[in-house]
Amino acid sequence: MKKLSIIILVILLLNSCTKEVGKELYNLTFTFNTGEQITTECLIYEKAKKKYESSTAENILNHKEDLHLIYLEAQFYTSEIIGVTLFKTEADYLVGIDNFHAPCANASFAAGQNVDVQGVIDMNGSYDKKWRKFIVEQGTFTFQWTNAADYGETNKELTGTWTLKRK
Repeated sequence: MKKLSIIILVILLLNSCTKEVGKELYNLTFTFNTGEQITTECLIYEKAKKKYESSTAENILNHKEDLHLIYLEAQFYTSEIIGVTLFKTEADYLVGIDNFHAPCANASFAAGQNVDVQGVIDMNGSYDKKWRKFIVEQGTFTFQWTNAADYGETNKELTGTWTLKRK
């Protein structure tokens, strides 16, 4: 009986030490300085399910040895999953760089139009990791809006804050 209790205790301890790998949904929210907000649910993976292309990300990896990767998979459209690669540093800092494509209703930066914004987003922010949960309270981002001409606007740089919280 004593051996069985020890085995069960060891199994419980090992299960509690697992990584955050697509287990719980997170809310990922981008708030532009102009007031618009884009929110989606995402999952976190410690290994990529597929390769996400980002030459800027590769440059960062080539020059930093203390970076570790986590991957967010967010679904802004029902048919398309957007992959965002986050680089986790030893200093509790997340830096994410990848392509971005999402709907934005009544966007003031687009003269009140409903737009599907596309471009490159550069995210950064410090995080807390309580147990297995990643939490970003006030990350910042810079967004290079590349399809602005489709809406009669000029390509521009937009900024704002982002949060990541487990539901």
